[in-house]
Amino acid sequence: MTPELSASLTPELLDLMEHEKSIEAGITSMLDMGYSFEKIRDGRKYRACGHTTFEAYCQERWKLSRQHVYRMIDACQIARDLSPIGDIAPTHETQLRPLKALPDPEARAEAWSEAVEDAGGDQPTAKQVEKAVAKRRPPKKDHPAPFSDPILDKVADHLKETGQHGTVLDPFAGTGRVHELRERAGVNTMGIEIEPEWAAKHPDTHEGNALVLTDSVEPGSVDAIATSPTYGNRMADHHDATGDSVRLTYKHTLGRDLHDDNRGQMQWGDEYRRFHRAAWVEAVAALKPAGTLTLNIKNHIRGDKQQRVTEWHLDTLYDLGLHLVALDIVPTKGLMAGANADTRTLAEYVMTFRKDDA
Repeated sequence: MTPELSASLTPELLDLMEHEKSIEAGITSMLDMGYSFEKIRDGRKYRACGHTTFEAYCQERWKLSRQHVYRMIDACQIARDLSPIGDIAPTHETQLRPLKALPDPEARAEAWSEAVEDAGGDQPTAKQVEKAVAKRRPPKKDHPAPFSDPILDKVADHLKETGQHGTVLDPFAGTGRVHELRERAGVNTMGIEIEPEWAAKHPDTHEGNALVLTDSVEPGSVDAIATSPTYGNRMADHHDATGDSVRLTYKHTLGRDLHDDNRGQMQWGDEYRRFHRAAWVEAVAALKPAGTLTLNIKNHIRGDKQQRVTEWHLDTLYDLGLHLVALDIVPTKGLMAGANADTRTLAEYVMTFRKDDA
């Protein structure tokens, strides 16, 4: 070794070189890479090669964004909470990312173990981990669009008027206000909800998918359905918003990305219509002959034009063999206030349809 080279090899640079060699060797293991990046960051070892910030070092030396590197570091830190946890250890950062929502190490370990069990004792997917995490993490808020009291009163009236005394199912149950119909209308209730956090809010709401509703209930077994599908309005926004302004959307209220089959992320358009037609096919199949479907729906304004969401649902349910037997129009609360008052629709609809006898 030449004297010049020897003089340039400071302890700090040697430490950096060791970690960089580990990063190169562990290129297929984000957990190993995360450990070395963590040490380089916390020890400011990047300065040994002339970089002034950790972010600049990651970008210039490794062509990696700050977000990507910090995810690897987070995963490494979370992995420590899972050790020892048995034979199945995580292999990728995406498996561990959902666990960040659980600050308690014990809860993280429990969620990981449940996800492994759900995977049949094998490596769990990120979705399986997210599902286990969701059971242990309350949502930021209850729900952005629950049944309101005036709407529940009208739904109860329709159930009474149509002679329903059996079981009422909500395939889009949210946090479960449908169960209040037990007292309001004297019926039994059952809820199906795709997001586990919201399903867990009531013991008679079960996690399930409205697109395969007859996986959860027997075809032809439900006396009545009462539900409020999303309206396809701005509450379906699901971009990663920045800033401190309040956003009343499904994603931002839940605090994470929605399930792929959650209609809460669908703006009014072809995808929305395909989804809801498929959901209504399942709902009609679940109904008994002469069963009823009560729907709460509302139009909205976009581009200064009223979007005819209500009329589409009406036409679609007619097309599926149901006929309208009750209709109420409920004025929208607070529509006269706010800068956008002149762009709001005036009312919500409560419509009840009956299925023909077999």
